[in-house]
Amino acid sequence: MKGDPEQRAVLLGEYIARYGATVRRAAAALGCSKSTVHKDVSVRLRRLDPELFARVQAVLRRTKKSDERYRLDETEIDFAGYDVTVSGERVELTPQEFALLEALVLNRNIALSRERLLAMAWGLDFLGDSRTVDVHIQKLRRKLHFENRIKTIYKVGYRLEDPPKR
Repeated sequence: MKGDPEQRAVLLGEYIARYGATVRRAAAALGCSKSTVHKDVSVRLRRLDPELFARVQAVLRRTKKSDERYRLDETEIDFAGYDVTVSGERVELTPQEFALLEALVLNRNIALSRERLLAMAWGLDFLGDSRTVDVHIQKLRRKLHFENRIKTIYKVGYRLEDPPKR
């Protein structure tokens, strides 16, 4: 991403704060490296807009994974390796299915509209129909056996349900 570093920091920060994107996804969407995102947000944004900086930091704290793995029932997701296993068997997901799964996991127990999922998993420049989310949700349910985990929220969208650990 070219241009003034301060302007770039603001764009990155707004993208992350507005769409709840991970740092990697924000960097990919804006055409720059992950290290650029960290450097620009942490150094320049703090000076430019302290309020936006605080919002970005809050989003980054919420989306940060303590480890790069997530487990739900018999499904284990390795975000760093783009690997998904169900009952020990590797499941092949398309990059788009994996991006959608990542959006659902990072926002688990939160109802997300189709438009929000499109922005998070497909990007802002997607020109297709919002019903493409429905098709990909059905594929994820079938492949991961999440028929009872990914809930359809009438007139809203979808939610990945993960009960709190006791």
